[in-house]
Amino acid sequence: MDTGIKIKVLREKERMSQQELATRLGISQSTLHRIETIKDYKIDISLINKLSDIFRQDITYFTKP
Repeated sequence: MDTGIKIKVLREKERMSQQELATRLGISQSTLHRIETIKDYKIDISLINKLSDIFRQDITYFTKP
């Protein structure tokens, strides 16, 4: 599963809006939208770390196919 789809699934499971997650990540809602929809969008490791903390997932969940 693509990383963007993983993020979207977790976000929706937590009933979190794109705007809410984007704010928590310190990025714009439009950037989060691109991450969730563009296959193979390059995500900075610091963002992966934040996602890992927010969703209580190991970093490898986001980095492995």
